[in-house]
Amino acid sequence: RGEFGVNYVLHLIAIPIIAWVLSFSLLYTIARSNVTDDTDDRMSGLKKWFLVAPLFNVALGAIFLHDVTILSSGASSAVAGVLASLATFHAAYIFFSAVLFSGEQIGPSRRLVVRYARDGASALKKWLGPNLAATAMMHLVVLVLGEAAVFLVAALYPFTGSEDRLIALSWTGYLTLFSFFSIGFLAFLRAGGATPLRSRVLLFTVLALASVVPWVLVAIVGALGSSSTDSFMVLAAPSPFFVIAMTAELGKTGKDLFLAAGFGCAFLWAAVGLALLVTAIRRANALMRDRAAFFAHEDRLFAEEARQRDEQAGGSAPFSGGPPQTTSPG
Repeated sequence: RGEFGVNYVLHLIAIPIIAWVLSFSLLYTIARSNVTDDTDDRMSGLKKWFLVAPLFNVALGAIFLHDVTILSSGASSAVAGVLASLATFHAAYIFFSAVLFSGEQIGPSRRLVVRYARDGASALKKWLGPNLAATAMMHLVVLVLGEAAVFLVAALYPFTGSEDRLIALSWTGYLTLFSFFSIGFLAFLRAGGATPLRSRVLLFTVLALASVVPWVLVAIVGALGSSSTDSFMVLAAPSPFFVIAMTAELGKTGKDLFLAAGFGCAFLWAAVGLALLVTAIRRANALMRDRAAFFAHEDRLFAEEARQRDEQAGGSAPFSGGPPQTTSPG
């Protein structure tokens, strides 16, 4: 039986409560979003959850980092492993959220636009509403901030192992760069008119191919080749799982080749993702401008019809209330 104290409260009370609150609030928000009409605001609740949840993740990460520092007597390899795990968890959180938000509309419906104008909605309320471009940028910013926090801790922590700091930094940097592609590709598909289901299927298909095909190529080359080194494994650099092989080689003589291949492909994935993201944002903004112009044209037509009805009503002779009078001859 554990002694009641700060650690007891943190691990057996605080952490389970945080996990339960985050899970329950997410499920409640998703259920509420699913029963909301498509023309209404379905995303503001999910966005609020998405922005608040990382604060709890930071608290949990600090607790785990404190625990491993004490339990391992400050062993730098254990700290590097925890930092790599935190970077992986944050990247997975961003990926899950991006897939979850792929059902968002390109922009607010006419009903929401009218409501925003009537209620005098603030810029923050509009930003939290349906807006594909803003949501994609939100994912990108939260991704960079979270991974930058892990990167900063890895850069400042007094590691004793020769390669532990490099492992934590390279793992964090690789996952950050690769995550750019997932965000950009999903936003590009949605801005292009793909349905949420089709966007998710295409994203998972591309990621599965990128993950598996390079390693199949490595297995073929390894089976046919006679090299005594593992240098041919750099052929798997396009795979996101190459980060495992890359960090495993950091303590060996061929680490420079693996780092160059890994980060070369990671930067390529990031460049493609950012290009797709920029294209998606431009396309979404163009669609919103066209929609706004269409709404303005409709408003002018309605106003013109109302004006014509008023003119016709105003130009007609008033009714006297009695039968028409006739004059008899002679």
